[in-house]
Amino acid sequence: MVAFVLLTRRQFVFGETMEFNLPLFQEEMVSAVACIDEACTDRSWCCPSLHADVIGIDFGKQGMCAYFSSTGKHVAVPFGGEMTWLSSIQRGCLVVCEWAHLAVPQTDRSLAQFFTAQQLTAIYCLLEQNGVTLRLFPHYHSGPRARAWAANRFPLIVTTDKSDDKNDAAAIALYVKHCNGVSLAKPPRNFGRCPRRDYGLRVIDSANVVLNAERVRGYEGRKFPLVVALARKIRKKSYSSFIDHDRAVTVAALIATEVDGKPKLFCRNGRPPGARFWMRYVARFTPFHHRGGIARSNLLKHRFPPFLVRHAARNGVSVKSGSKRIPFGSFDHLQDGVRRATFKVVRCAVIEAYRIGVDEAIKMGFEPYEI
Repeated sequence: MVAFVLLTRRQFVFGETMEFNLPLFQEEMVSAVACIDEACTDRSWCCPSLHADVIGIDFGKQGMCAYFSSTGKHVAVPFGGEMTWLSSIQRGCLVVCEWAHLAVPQTDRSLAQFFTAQQLTAIYCLLEQNGVTLRLFPHYHSGPRARAWAANRFPLIVTTDKSDDKNDAAAIALYVKHCNGVSLAKPPRNFGRCPRRDYGLRVIDSANVVLNAERVRGYEGRKFPLVVALARKIRKKSYSSFIDHDRAVTVAALIATEVDGKPKLFCRNGRPPGARFWMRYVARFTPFHHRGGIARSNLLKHRFPPFLVRHAARNGVSVKSGSKRIPFGSFDHLQDGVRRATFKVVRCAVIEAYRIGVDEAIKMGFEPYEI
């Protein structure tokens, strides 16, 4: 029997107690758990229930494959026939495709992409004029989340392996229609370089240098002693057990660096970026995390899964089968609710660690550094 306990905001954010369970959290926890009713898939990025159909599309060597989730119908469209077929989609439908296929234009350096910027813009305009909604799926999650989830629930339609483009089209459509657990993106307004993203990538590249040098030496500060000294202050003042020493060094490397032995605090336009900006563009806490670097891997690939196991167990929910962790895509609704709630705890912990780090770096005399 699962017990339900209300938390104060301080307890929720900083993990002073782990004795909470679904579904009666305070306002912050309610948003993390989302809908207890598994049939409810309405999210801020889209509401599948409001659309006439959810259509998944994927591209491969033979052209475009589409899957209609309402009828189970597969459609194969050869290259050159995309615009004609897209123009035939019923008004009110939701079309979902991987970001890599319909948001990254073909250039001289990326000839593997299917469409030029001009063609992509034409597709966006065509669908919008016809009353069809397009949303883009983060391609890093199409396998471990969409295919795994759909194969577990619709094994006669989807397999866990990327066997063909029909498989991925069906997986994305079924996942969005029946789960919708990964945020989707609207089509980009333009394809120019994003200054925010470029800033984040420069910080990530710098952090990769620090973390590569330190992790082989146990994060003891032999190469970057001032960054590690900052990390120790972050760890000491952090309320969350998620921020252990290695994670504190990871956060510190995304806040500051050393140039010629001098401590430098990363700034943008003369000041450290705000927490929301930093989480999205630097720490890359987003499903669209291309080139997230060592820091994101340290936080979410290596630290989050074992933290989730302990977090869930303390709340009477197991996310393991024997000695092995259950893949996220195979979670039942209760397990997925705990995962979402735990992820929000982690987000709060990392944000707090960032704010502590910036304050401590200023106190320690780190110089502003426009990377």
